[in-house]
Amino acid sequence: MQSGTYKIMPKKRNREDKEDRSIAYTDARREQGTTRFKTHYNVSHCAQDLDQVEYAIVNNDIVYVVVQELTRRDHDERYADGPKHRYFQQILNRYEREYQSRFAVHTAEKLGCEAYIVVFESETPFYKEMERVWIFNLTNKEKNAKFSEESGNFTFFDNSEGKEEYWKWLKEKHDRAIKKHLKNKNEKQILQSTRTAK
Repeated sequence: MQSGTYKIMPKKRNREDKEDRSIAYTDARREQGTTRFKTHYNVSHCAQDLDQVEYAIVNNDIVYVVVQELTRRDHDERYADGPKHRYFQQILNRYEREYQSRFAVHTAEKLGCEAYIVVFESETPFYKEMERVWIFNLTNKEKNAKFSEESGNFTFFDNSEGKEEYWKWLKEKHDRAIKKHLKNKNEKQILQSTRTAK
């Protein structure tokens, strides 16, 4: 990795339980903008969260890598070998219907990166948790894998040793974003120095 380039993750969870401590707020926020609660401080119903924003810090600059919407696929004995195309299509339909897709794509555009859906599998009798991962490019849908009856247009990462293929893909996204940032910054510096010389 280039000198002056490093990555930071927020602190780990400092609680052992898996309680979502934001639920009370998000539920209360969702009530706003509905006909049930009409008050003088009523605010718009439009509020959306993003599950994950991958970024790097390069020479003190924040470099956005990818916006991700995460969803877990629970084990279903009827489809022990994995979900079928219909399952993934339902995910896409839900994201479109609830504006999650448009919001993620629009936000990613503002940040200068792409938006993805990441589907990861819960622990099953045959696989460890997150051993199988599927991704879908929301920004450039034509870049997605060719259609298959198993996973539709989602790219499937399956590795008996864990999530290595997915992590490799994510690292490559980081490396490309960092390389692009350094190239653009170098070009700007050259342009500025040329103008100064004149």
